[in-house]
This record gives sequence, C-alpha cells and structure tokens, in this order.
Amino acid sequence: MRSLSGYLGSILLLILFTNTASFAAERIIRAGAAKVDITPESGVSLDGPISKNGPVTGVNDPLHARVIVFDDGRTRIAIAVCDVCMIDRGVMDEAKARVTEEIGLPASRILISATHTHAAPRATLIGTEPADQKYHDELAARIAKAVIAAAKNLAPARVGFGSFSRPDLIRCRRNLCEPDSVVVNPFGESGERIKSVSGRSSAVIEPAGPIDPQFSILSIQHADGSPLAILGNFSVHYCGGYKRGIVSADYFGQFAQALEGASNADSEHPPFVGIMSNGTSGNTGAIERGGKKYAPYEWLTLAGRMLAEQSLSVIEKIEHRSDVSLQMEEAQLELKVRRPDQARIAWAKKVLADPDGTYPHRWSKVYAQEALHLSKYPLTRRIKLQAIRIGEIGIAAAPCEVFAETGLAIKNASPLSNTFTIELANGYGGYLPPAEQHALGGYETWPARSSFLEVEAEAKIRTELRRLLNVVSPLTSFRETQTFAAPEAHQGVAVDQHHFYAVTNRSVAKYTKHTGTLVTRWDSTDKVPLRHLNGGVVVDGRLYCAHSNWPTQPTSNSIEMWDTKSLTHAGRKTFDEDRLSFTWVDRHDNAWWVVFAAYGDAETVSGTRLVKYDDKWTELATWHFPRDVIDRFVPYSNSGGSFGPDGLLYVTGHDRSEVYALRIPPKGDLLELVRTVPVGIFGQGLAWDRTVRGVLFGIRRKDKQVVVSKASYGLMERE
Repeated sequence: MRSLSGYLGSILLLILFTNTASFAAERIIRAGAAKVDITPESGVSLDGPISKNGPVTGVNDPLHARVIVFDDGRTRIAIAVCDVCMIDRGVMDEAKARVTEEIGLPASRILISATHTHAAPRATLIGTEPADQKYHDELAARIAKAVIAAAKNLAPARVGFGSFSRPDLIRCRRNLCEPDSVVVNPFGESGERIKSVSGRSSAVIEPAGPIDPQFSILSIQHADGSPLAILGNFSVHYCGGYKRGIVSADYFGQFAQALEGASNADSEHPPFVGIMSNGTSGNTGAIERGGKKYAPYEWLTLAGRMLAEQSLSVIEKIEHRSDVSLQMEEAQLELKVRRPDQARIAWAKKVLADPDGTYPHRWSKVYAQEALHLSKYPLTRRIKLQAIRIGEIGIAAAPCEVFAETGLAIKNASPLSNTFTIELANGYGGYLPPAEQHALGGYETWPARSSFLEVEAEAKIRTELRRLLNVVSPLTSFRETQTFAAPEAHQGVAVDQHHFYAVTNRSVAKYTKHTGTLVTRWDSTDKVPLRHLNGGVVVDGRLYCAHSNWPTQPTSNSIEMWDTKSLTHAGRKTFDEDRLSFTWVDRHDNAWWVVFAAYGDAETVSGTRLVKYDDKWTELATWHFPRDVIDRFVPYSNSGGSFGPDGLLYVTGHDRSEVYALRIPPKGDLLELVRTVPVGIFGQGLAWDRTVRGVLFGIRRKDKQVVVSKASYGLMERE
C-alpha cells in the first residue's frame, strides 16, 4: 500500500509528464476548494434529542466546513460538508442565502451536509441557550464563507471516481430477534423484533438489513495533475471513543487531515482540501474495532488515516477527465409527521409528572419528553432532496439518517454506474427506516425528534431521488466496446447475466457473453413452425421473443418462449391483433410491454402502438409514437425496444444508426421524444443488459454481428 508521504512523489512525476497544452484548446471543467474553521466556543451544547453529551469544555481536534465548487461554463454547483452532528434546515438556508447575495450562486445549486460526528453540536435548535443560538448564526456565516472562498479558487481541473470495499468496518446495528424475545420499548409496548440501541434480547437471529461496504472517492485534480480536493463517502454511523464535553471531528476529520498532510505543501495552487461525507448509515453502528480496545480518540485517528491511505492507493489508478459537464436538480416533498395521539400525550404527561416513578424502559422519561416536543410539530414537514451529476458520477442527497438498503436501491437504480448518497443534507429529517423496518420496531423507529417522518417516507424519498438522478443524467452517446460474429444476428438480440441470444427469423442461438462462443442453437421445426421472430427479453430464466407471420395478412402474433438453460422451446402466448405485426417485448415496472407495428407511409405507420399488459395479459394502457419518430421509421416501423437504466424507453427503427429515447407521459397516449442518440447498430432489436449498468446490445444485420455499446453520460459537447 502507498504511504501518505509517497503520494507527493507520484504527483510530481505526473505533473512532469502531463501535456497541459491540450487543455487550452478545449472547454474544461473548473473546480475550487476551501475550508473554514467552525469549532464552537466553550459552553455550546453538544446534547442531542436522546444522548446528552453536555456543553463544550474543550477541543481535541477542530471542526471545519469543507467545500468544493465546480463550474463547467454553464452550471456552477457547491458541495459543503460540515463537521457537525446535524444541522437544521434554517441554518443551512441562511448560509445559502448569504452565498447567493455575495456571489450570485443560487441556493438550488448548493448542497450542505453534516458528517454526524457525535462530538460536535446538534445545530437543530435543541440547545436553547444564548451560546447555542450565537453558534447557529456563526455556523451559517462560516459555511457561507467557505463556499465563497472555494468559488474564488476556481481553476481548470479534472475529475475521476474510484472506490474500494471495507465490509470489515461496518455492521448493521439492528438485529432481528425471535418473536417475544425483545424487551418492551420506552412506551411499554411489546412485540417488537429488533435489538438495536438500548434494546435487549436473548434470541438474536441475524442482522435485520444489509450494509453498504463501498467507500466512494471523488477525486479532483488541477489541470497539471496536482491534487485539488478529494471527497470520500462511507456508510458508517461514526467512530466514537470520545470524552464528554470534548469536541472532535471524529474519523471524518482525521481522514481529511491525513489527505491534506499528503498534499503538496509547496504547490503554487491554493491548499488541497480533504473531505469525508456520510453515506447511508442510519442502520449501522460505529466503525468496527475488531475486538480491540483503544484510548480515547486513538481508534478514530487510526481509522481515518487507514482509509486515507487506501484512498490514495486507489486514486493512483483513477482516470481523471476534464471534459465533464454538470447538472443539478432539487425537489421538495411534503411528508406527514408522526405526531403523538391524545393517549400518547396523556401517557407522557403522566410519566413526567412522576419523574421518580418506575417505568418499563430506562428511556421512558426521555421519550415522554420527546412526545411532548413532537406534539408541537406541524402536521407535515417539507424536506429538500437533490441530485448532482458530475460527468458520469452521480450524487443523491437527503436530509435523513438513511438506511443502507435505501442507499443500495438508489445506487442500483441509478443510470450512472458511479453513484453514492450523502445523508444529513439540506436539513435534518431524522431516521428514515423503510416501512418493513418500521413494522419490526427498534430505536430508529421510536417517535421522537430523531425519528418523526411518516412510515411511507422512505419509499417516497427513494422514488424521488431516483427520478432526480434520471433527470440529471441524459445519455449523450454510445461507445462501441465489443463485437461478436453471429450468423443469427438478423432480427434482434436478448441478454442475461452470462449469455446473449442472437435472433433470426426462424432460429435462436445462445452465446457466451464475454467470449462470443456459441453454446447451442434452436431452429424452427414442423412441431414449432415459426415465420418471423423479432426482439426479445430474458426474464427469470426464460427467453421471450416477439413473433408474427409478417408480411402475410391477416397477421398472427405470439410471444415465443425458451428455457435459457437448455434453449428448448417452452411455450407460446398468442394475441388477437390481426392487422399489426408484433415486433418486440420487454419487461419493466412489473408489467409486460409490447409493440404492434404498422408499415407504409407516415399516416399508416402512425398506427403503431405500444401496449402495457399485467401478468394476466390484461391490457392496461396503450400509446402511440410522436411524429418526429414516425418520420424516422418510414417506410418501415419500430423494430426494437428496451427500457433503459434511466427509466426511458429506447426504441429503434428498421435500419438507421440511432436510438430514440422516449418517456411515458403522465397523461395522454402520445409518447414523448426526449432525445435521439447515435449508436453503431442499424435498427432492429436491441436489449439493455440489466446485469451491467449502461451496456446496450444490438446488431448489425449486414455484418451478422452482435454489437455491445457502453452508454456515456455527461461529457461536454465540443465548441
């Protein structure tokens, strides 16, 4: 592994061999970074809704607001990460307003988050003393100062992404237990299945959810290759190991300091800035210590430096690019608040009226007080969500303590292969358990100022973040990566995890996906006579292909099915449509989607329709293609279709080297053309590889080739 001190030598060599002349001829991204001290004075509260850490009495290591600003010539954005446990939206909005007033950067282009160190203030109006309010005001001003300083440091830059996995450092702190084995919750209720913070059970089964072990790295360099900033992201709650009343940035700060210590102190550029953000750690514990004991602050220091060392090792292998564009979108959701009912309020008042009484849980009095606080909350809370794209890197941001399963779902659904989530961003929304975790109970679900959003909040937030990531991630081009000779590459192709299936009129052939080796072939027989196979899809071990008797009239249409393991014919589904020809089938959003195509002049081809069916093949909806696309189909029609990772429907004509990205409209029956993207295939059937993000399979009929292409997002257009 590379040492921190060795990083400087490699950077100097990189500078010597980098040809910087080419940057002047191209429009490139710019970046700037800065940090500002945000350490509180003595007396500022470190208390949270549950934990009580007392006022500040000393400082182990300082807190900072650390910022990166990006500018691609059209869009400017700022990402600020603060060494604070959590920050109220009002404080963040004030900081953004100051930035907008000073340099004109809109609030909608600024992301501010907290790291969640537990040895720093909860800037959420929990502390009500004058020193606390003074700190909140100063915090907003200092965050703004850091953003403004970073913007002043903007310079030509290049960006890259890397990652590594550290499952040994994370565990899910929510444990699923046997029924009736978990002690009652603070409200005296039994039946919960989770042992978590302040929970006890004698019969633990397994972790109640997954972890996300990926450590993500956004690396920013100056145009000459010297380091400008590094943003790390890890889904672990914090590290801990503090002394009461003593301020610390936890391992987040130690990670940043270690990176800064490895940067070029003699550089002509502004100081390098290291940053660590929190990912999706709502259900995880502190960084695992491997059973060892450490003195206060020892393990958080070692953990931060260890992760910095590994990050620098990965960065050596990262490809950095300057031709990346930016896009950022935000939205607000209004969510219900789980306010206590009258029975809960009466219980709380009774508990607090007798503080020396005996109660079912050691935190019953704490949650009684929290119930009264929640009773004063509004019925709903508006939260802000954001999505950022930096080239082909995606960032989703939410104000909650997000569970790992939510973060993993967002990553898996993102059209960008390199995506991570920053939590505790743009406000504080408490814990965000998925509905199924709410049903199991546990600390993270107990109503309090630390967990107050409606049970369905997670699903709504996850859905909206996925939508925002799709909005900021326009597919700009395809890059051909592989071609395979396949005599059957005449009508279309389908793909699964290990194989692709080339389709011709009366035959289907199975090939290994990575080598193009023929595995087996199926041919039409007298028992299964086929006339005109078309595009298909693989679902749960079955290959489904569209089939018709085109150009014979009246038409007969069917879905033909094969078992993908043996490639034996496994069934048929017929349709009543007798005028149009069935050209492709796909599976998306728990439904079947098919196209019945018409051929001829534009008026005739306009009769082509997309149909959505449920699992019982009941027609749910139908759409027609926009005229701009019809004109490209004529005199043929829609030959292939497959839903992409961004949720758009990608379709082809008969022979043009382009795909049309279409959106299903919220109302009406006319598909919306989003964009036309050139691609190195000539119409016919196509299939997105749903096991590798951003990979499209198609065919070149005249060359009898299966073509594999990689989608590109967010590269700059040359001027």
